Amino acid sequence: PATLYGTAYAQEAIWAHQHPADCSKTKFLGARFGNSGIGSLLNMLGRALGLAMHKGRILVHYPDPLFRWYDASMCPEVGVRSWECWLQPLS
Repeated sequence: PATLYGTAYAQEAIWAHQHPADCSKTKFLGARFGNSGIGSLLNMLGRALGLAMHKGRILVHYPDPLFRWYDASMCPEVGVRSWECWLQPLS
């Protein structure tokens, strides 16, 4: 299968950054975004991840009671309004 050059490296770097072996001294960057379009929100999530990596922090996403892209019928196991309905947990 064809893959975009460099994506495997990027995915490995993000995974290693977001899943440190020892979290006892880890600093975090919490993020919650306003209500806008899904493309805009994904863009802001990517920018927040870049900032967290640049600052040496782990990005965490706070549940948002106003998150309008959540659909309980599609992901009832999550139980909170969060990106975890659509994406893998950030850390």
